Amino acid sequence: MRKFNLILLISALLFVFIGSNDFSVVCNPYPMDENYGVSPIPVDYNGSVYFTEEVINVTYDSSKAYMHAQYIFKNNCTENVDLHIRLPFIVYDGPDDIVLSEEKHPLDYSWVNTTVGLEFFDDYYEFKAIEFFLSFEPYEKITVTIQYSREYEIDDSTMNSFIYYSFGYIIGTAKTWNHPLDSALFEFWIPKSICDDSFLLSKQFAVTVEPKHYVASVEYLNWIPEHDVIDIYWHKLRPFGLTPSHISLFLNGLGVALLPLSVFVVLIILRR
Repeated sequence: MRKFNLILLISALLFVFIGSNDFSVVCNPYPMDENYGVSPIPVDYNGSVYFTEEVINVTYDSSKAYMHAQYIFKNNCTENVDLHIRLPFIVYDGPDDIVLSEEKHPLDYSWVNTTVGLEFFDDYYEFKAIEFFLSFEPYEKITVTIQYSREYEIDDSTMNSFIYYSFGYIIGTAKTWNHPLDSALFEFWIPKSICDDSFLLSKQFAVTVEPKHYVASVEYLNWIPEHDVIDIYWHKLRPFGLTPSHISLFLNGLGVALLPLSVFVVLIILRR
């Protein structure tokens, strides 16, 4: 039974991440320079500003993911440096509730079209991105924080005994900085109400149990991503493992079974 459920989950994930182009994920930020033009990323970046740390915290409810991300950038030279940075969303429309800040002060941004080329897609695609501008003093560190919400992938097929959930975050764009991150921490807060206690198939996460959540986390040090995507999958067994199709078939069968009894009762009533 466990093996069969695993096969069902893998099939659902393949459909979500390969059969569909509507990815509910965001990418790591990448730098712009005057040589970038309209060429697809990654670019051959050799600037003095590095992407040094990130903390990604995602919480979920039954329909939306709530993102809180901190990105830390450092100017590693003795001169002032100005830099445009893009944060792409691998969806056809970006979230409309973005709150972007620099050191807790509101940070302006604009929406642009951008081209993303990653091994995961095996091609280049144009998607939406926000672009913002940072001005660094010598050896200055700047923390940029972003918050937003959006829908994520839920496979609620009437044929499955489980409801399957998945969320992806593209880390591969961090390679464009040509410098390892000092640290990267990812935390995913999944409510127990939409998750079974044996949900996690990937061994890359450590899991802790909070009163109302399972918290899956992973931390990297001196890190250049080896893969393009960090993703997390979980599932929830329907009550008694019954699918809507099972319930519909049962109710239809019950109606057929009760039909003779209904006719008998009607005949009795008519005789009176």
